[in-house]
Amino acid sequence: PAVRAPVVAVGLIRDYTRGSEDLARPLADMLATNLARAEGLQVISAVRMYELVAQQESPADSAAALMMAARAAGATELVDGSLLDSAGVLRLDLRRTDLATGSLLRVYRVSGRDIFGLVDSGTAELVRTLGLRGRVGPVADVSTTSVAAYRLYEEGLRTLFGGDPVVGRQLLTRALEEDSSFAMAAFWYAQADPAGMDYFRNLSRAVRLAAHATERERLIIRAGWAEATDDPNRLAIAESLVTRYPNEPDGYLWLGHARTWSGDFTGALEPLRHVIEMDSLALKQDPRQPGAPARCRACEAYGELISAYHLLDSLPAAERAAREWTEVQPDNLNAWGALASVLMYRGRYAEALAANQR
Repeated sequence: PAVRAPVVAVGLIRDYTRGSEDLARPLADMLATNLARAEGLQVISAVRMYELVAQQESPADSAAALMMAARAAGATELVDGSLLDSAGVLRLDLRRTDLATGSLLRVYRVSGRDIFGLVDSGTAELVRTLGLRGRVGPVADVSTTSVAAYRLYEEGLRTLFGGDPVVGRQLLTRALEEDSSFAMAAFWYAQADPAGMDYFRNLSRAVRLAAHATERERLIIRAGWAEATDDPNRLAIAESLVTRYPNEPDGYLWLGHARTWSGDFTGALEPLRHVIEMDSLALKQDPRQPGAPARCRACEAYGELISAYHLLDSLPAAERAAREWTEVQPDNLNAWGALASVLMYRGRYAEALAANQR
């Protein structure tokens, strides 16, 4: 029988080059992006890792935090390593670790003149030793040729998902100033301010640039646009994202939304429940505290789940879901507002008033 490919997450890469700029952080993001292009390999996206790291109490730049994030994301292997400089030539030492046992599986060493070459060589070595077919092209073809743009993009994402959307958006703006064709920088720039007056214009820019992104990122951009515009293809796009990249919670959330809006209220329940399970760490955060994660997908899923039950004319089930949400997040005003709404529809006005007051 065929050996099942692992689910890989890219962890901490330490920078020992003593340069003025930290090249290891964008390198890790680039490696995760490029590895995801390998046919048959599931890779946890860098964005997902940023989110999960931000939801933990461990220092964000620690190996332990990244290992815990990888496990929470469903990874079976972690790739981490070191970046070194030897007589003007960059060297990348990588290692693969089994997350279940902690066993070291394999080590790799590649060299190059810049981080783009290191990522391409590292990707090729990992793909080859994992026994995967096909060749993965240069990472610059699906991201940016600018080191400065990628560094600002990576820092912007970490800041955004660390709970500071204002500074995160400023960094993404600077990334786009370095390379205006950087599709994912444009996408996350738009997503950093979804209530802004220019949201649709900013998001449409990412759509125009999507041809220069990886397949996964193209699907994410298209799904985000379809969600925002109620595109008739939103259901098919969300289904494709879930099928091809099952470790991305956004796909299940968009699938739940699409099924709800297409009238398949029962079909929406399972993917929405899956989002709540995948994003359970976000529910442990106090949304009122400074530095709370920028987004709680599980919260969005709870709101949609309650709506789906309501549309199914199952108000008792909607109430149970709303009460469940208030129990796991007693300080979330949206949870109490959802419960108040359900109680009002059930004609229990005194209880609805009490929930609103809470």
